[in-house]
Amino acid sequence: GSLTFNQYGRETPMGGINETGLVVHQMMLRKGIYPVPDARHPIKNLQWIQYQLDNFSSVRQVIDSDSNIRIQQEEVPGLHYLVADRSDDCASLEWISGNFVWHTGDNMPFNVLANNTYQESLRYLRQHQGFGGTQLFKEESTRSLDRFSRAARMVREYPGQPNIPIVPYAFEILTKVAGFNTRWSIVYD
Repeated sequence: GSLTFNQYGRETPMGGINETGLVVHQMMLRKGIYPVPDARHPIKNLQWIQYQLDNFSSVRQVIDSDSNIRIQQEEVPGLHYLVADRSDDCASLEWISGNFVWHTGDNMPFNVLANNTYQESLRYLRQHQGFGGTQLFKEESTRSLDRFSRAARMVREYPGQPNIPIVPYAFEILTKVAGFNTRWSIVYD
């Protein structure tokens, strides 16, 4: 079973969590281009979320599912996904120029995602943020790269002490990174 957030209808969620603790959520990615048709079974980009929630319990299983199914290009812009599981594994999943690209573990130093590719966001953060130095990104900017940097900084600064509950802090992060078209904020616990 799963709990999903749907804008367009049943079986086409924007994101959700299943009973095993797998979370899948999407964000817009203008540069996203899905693979060309091949022998794998095609699936629409929002149905892909439901498929993952219905079938898997780990980030690794979701990554491995790319060998069996492919997202079909129907809409522009494309989407990319943030996936997490009960073991605290997290991944960004993107299709860039038709190629499946994911970041997890050591390749994903910050478990956050906005509306640029993870690699672009990480490059921007390293060039413009100031962990231990000068903060060059704009604190109030609604640009995706600045929102990514702000979220990464806030996640890094979370002290993890019992007197600061994680769920309210997570909502605070989402409030501080909301874009002009943010319609809802969701925290999965």
